[in-house]
Parts: sequence; C-alpha cells; structure tokens
Amino acid sequence: MRGRGLLLAAVLTQGPAADLERAARGRGLIVNAVASDAVRFAPPLVLTDDDVRDALDRWDLACADVVAARAEGE
Repeated sequence: MRGRGLLLAAVLTQGPAADLERAARGRGLIVNAVASDAVRFAPPLVLTDDDVRDALDRWDLACADVVAARAEGE
C-alpha cells in the first residue's frame, strides 16, 4: 500500500492494474490505475465500518474476477 489518508493505492505483484481497475469498477468501487502496478482507492469522505467491509468484499470479488479471466485466457 502507498498513499496518504484515504487515497491509498494497492501495489500489485502481477499486472496490469487496468484489468483490476475494470473489474473493481464493475463491482461498484471507485478506483483508478495510477501506474501499471498500482490501483488507487477513492472512498467517500464519510464511511462506516460496514462500508469498509463491503468495499473489501467487492475488492476480493474483483480480484477473483481477474484471476478467473486470466485462467480462461491461458
């Protein structure tokens, strides 16, 4: 992770970050690929613990979507 405040970026061990950006946006997250290996989160200024849990669940699903898509492409 890198960044400040709530604008944090997840640094990926496998890219491209654009694939994960598309999957996460498809799951309703506001994110953007700020580098080929980093995706930045842009959460609302006011959020609850439930909001954070929901966002992390959606992030997990987006990661799984990317892994599944890559497996299909192999």
